[in-house]
Amino acid sequence: MTNHSNVRDEGDTYLTPTYAYDYFATPNDDLNIEQESKDPRAVQQNIYNRIDLDARNSSDLGSYICDYMDPECDELVKRTIGKVYIDHSEYPQTSYLGDAVAAMIQSWYGGTPLTPEGVINHKIVGTVTIGSSEAIMLALMAHRQNWYDAWFAKYNGEATGDPNTVSDNWYHDAPLLMYARDVHTCWDKYSKYYNVPALVFDLKEGQYLIDPNDVKKYLNMSLADIYNAQDTDPNCKRFWGVLYEALKIPLKGIENFHDYLSAKYLRDLVCCVGGVIGTTFTGQGDPIEELNTVLTTDVPDSPTGYKIPIHVDAASGGFVVPFTNPEESDFKWSFSLERVKSINVSNHKFGMVYPGCGTVVFKDENVVPNSLIYKITYLGGNFTDFTVNFSRGSAMVLAAYYNLKRFGLDGFKKLNTQCVQNAQYLAGKIGMVTDSSDKTIFNVISDTKHYPMVVWELDTTNKPSWTLFQLSTLLEQYAWKLPAYNLPFNSSEQPDGTTVMRVVTRQDISAEKIDILVDNIQTAVDTLESQVQKIIEEDAKSLLHEEQLRVEYKGSGDYR
Repeated sequence: MTNHSNVRDEGDTYLTPTYAYDYFATPNDDLNIEQESKDPRAVQQNIYNRIDLDARNSSDLGSYICDYMDPECDELVKRTIGKVYIDHSEYPQTSYLGDAVAAMIQSWYGGTPLTPEGVINHKIVGTVTIGSSEAIMLALMAHRQNWYDAWFAKYNGEATGDPNTVSDNWYHDAPLLMYARDVHTCWDKYSKYYNVPALVFDLKEGQYLIDPNDVKKYLNMSLADIYNAQDTDPNCKRFWGVLYEALKIPLKGIENFHDYLSAKYLRDLVCCVGGVIGTTFTGQGDPIEELNTVLTTDVPDSPTGYKIPIHVDAASGGFVVPFTNPEESDFKWSFSLERVKSINVSNHKFGMVYPGCGTVVFKDENVVPNSLIYKITYLGGNFTDFTVNFSRGSAMVLAAYYNLKRFGLDGFKKLNTQCVQNAQYLAGKIGMVTDSSDKTIFNVISDTKHYPMVVWELDTTNKPSWTLFQLSTLLEQYAWKLPAYNLPFNSSEQPDGTTVMRVVTRQDISAEKIDILVDNIQTAVDTLESQVQKIIEEDAKSLLHEEQLRVEYKGSGDYR
């Protein structure tokens, strides 16, 4: 009797070709655990069959993620792939190297290092994270808690029980975030998941970043001003909706809150203003220095004494801008600015680490309140922890340490300035792509002086009949993956703004590769142009045929 078992037996181990197993003779039920064990080669090959249909990493030009590390680092990863990072007592050297990653980056960005007393008292100036999403959430937690601490120190115990008094209505206060729609999705996730409402500025044509003048204007408005301006100011209308829900203000009987709304300013409620260095959408940077000036000179502090901080999301730019903007000569964005209290960076982008590693760092040891630092006692020793994710692997943490030591500032400068130079080269080539009339059709909107990404839109003065979505689809025939997407002018969940296309000039993108890409883009454009021309010609023929029929059957009553 023929043995159809999916499990190898000693008689024919490795004698049967993998694809001859009956595991491949019937459809695989991917959504349920099967009863029988399977040959490991068959299961491995089945997975390969699926992921082979994914795009190659090297052809996914819209991704920021690093997909290459030194062979020596690959060996380090293999050796530590099963080591959990959170067990600091069992793996003290691994823990130490993780702390070293944060310390190096915090110092690099101009932070104040821990004092001996801070070390003894388990203070935090930074921590490695799964990625920038966790890093941003940790930073925003710290700022929210600091806002609460200042609020309780000022107002706790002042409630009188009389809802008509101003002092009793302070309990309606709640911390809010403020940022523009150029931020990464994780900001909106934090707002929703942790119930910290956000005041979000919309984007518009030609204005893809937060406007410091808007920040100044609205932070200096009272809640009564915002309520009264709903009919004339779209931002006020949207902000009031957030305030109404967040502060639990009863619309009926709102006159009882008149004194509260008049005395309370938006600046009293904002716990953090967010800015981005290297936006995902347009490859630009928010004006962090101008935001700092607004907060330090144009916006008074809250009655609680709270000074609104800035969190800088440098996920894409943190390993690049220090070299393209040395000494912060073009613009400042780091801890050199008074209100920049936290910064995050993705090591797995231009820090040359595989996916799964970011870092959040703080200006000094006083930013993260002790109430957020957990003391863990049940893993065989006592240690402190400031993370969202608990169990995580050590491999990428050690890879981050390896790269910082392996490349040093000189190495990162050489790597990432080359990426920026390739972005500039690509931007120049993209600007030379033409339509069937030999007119250029693309307008680059990204900042290729400082960031290794090229984002372009269709030229509004010579806009073709086809779309960037069609171009993206056609380029797949050449094995390229270039994302086309709408900018989030008025909505992050349903983007409704200008359509753009992006290429991130990572370390594996050479000038030769750019030449091939642009040649393929020009060919794809020519194809789209010819398709459009063919449609125009066919429409013209159809119209001519219609007119001929009208003439032929005119007056016969047979043609309508």
